[in-house]
Amino acid sequence: MKSAQFHYPSFFGFMFFAVCAMFLFLISGILGLSALITSMSETQIDVPAIILFVTVGFSGSLLAAAAVISIMKFTNSPTVEVESSTSVSSLKIVVGIFATGLVLWVGNSIQSNSSINWFALPLLTIPAVGLPIWLFIRLGTKDLYLGSRWRIWSTFGLSMSLTPFLLFILETIVIVFLFVISIFYVAANPDLAREFEMLSRQFAMTGPNPNEMTDLILPYLERPVIFVSVVLLFSVIVPLMEEAFKPLAVWFIAGKLKSQAQGFALGALCGAGFALVETFNSSAQTGGWADVLFARIGTGAMHITTTALISAAIFSAWHERRYLRLFATYLLGVFLHGLWNFLAVTNAFSTLLAEYGRSDRYGPIETYSTVGLGILTLVLITILVFSNRKQPKEIISDTPVAMTTVNGDTDI
Repeated sequence: MKSAQFHYPSFFGFMFFAVCAMFLFLISGILGLSALITSMSETQIDVPAIILFVTVGFSGSLLAAAAVISIMKFTNSPTVEVESSTSVSSLKIVVGIFATGLVLWVGNSIQSNSSINWFALPLLTIPAVGLPIWLFIRLGTKDLYLGSRWRIWSTFGLSMSLTPFLLFILETIVIVFLFVISIFYVAANPDLAREFEMLSRQFAMTGPNPNEMTDLILPYLERPVIFVSVVLLFSVIVPLMEEAFKPLAVWFIAGKLKSQAQGFALGALCGAGFALVETFNSSAQTGGWADVLFARIGTGAMHITTTALISAAIFSAWHERRYLRLFATYLLGVFLHGLWNFLAVTNAFSTLLAEYGRSDRYGPIETYSTVGLGILTLVLITILVFSNRKQPKEIISDTPVAMTTVNGDTDI
């Protein structure tokens, strides 16, 4: 009797996802315990810690699901071999948009209410972050072939775990390198060194007073060299790295992609997993909770759109030798990402400076950058929808693709 052939890559995937899930559960437990101890020893509840407790635990649950799917693939379970595409009705899109607005409105109404925000905001954070990303996934993968359930979950899981980890390491190295370069530059300029020495003394004299520390920093924020340096980091260096690594899961399976459309759809999943982790990390706050998560909707659209475009081009480069298209699409993704970050950095600088008595100069810049972010979000969504419809539906395969449909929607 012929022995079963095990799929060993899925076993390693199971081990990796299981370790990541256990690590996140451990971090979630520590955050929950910390919040509990803080609430027992002090009169104020640590709401940000509770939000992180919930979001980190939820991320761990998603990776645990990816681990289960992987072990099922290893044991040749037919359930995970069902190949899928997605469809979504206009009604569900409208309901998703309405639900997102409702969640953000409720969160905004209670974010300053200390008697309930400690309980409500953590629970509201999951749909406030997840619903927009779900909508963008649906728009980006609509009617496109994705592959098996195992392929879908392994792609999404890697984008929530390995991709953010590698980018965190790379970006940390770059920041440390730039910091070292800055130290050498300051040391080589005596006047600048004396100025920073005086600033450090002023910081020591102010103590832990955020308002006084902000007053000391504000004059430096108005210096062009500071703004330009931040823009170069976040609008050039970071997009160059992130747009290369966000489609990491698609790079791994480039030779196994069956169509350009599958590359596009799986790229949308890669961007979604990365956006989910990044937005969860930004959600741990009370004041401004709704504003931050509303602004992050556009960031999610940016990550999903650029990664989908680049992943489609990865298929073209691998199977059709269209390397120039891949390079041009990568530059387009970097440009869109860099433009988004430039508007975000400009908005952050102008908002901070306008709040501290410089509204006459920086108020208009804050308004223009906010409008620019809104327009760019609409542009990104338009690109996502238009590119989805333009994807060729041909599949490189000798066997027909089996799909399942439940309640009118194709099951994934």
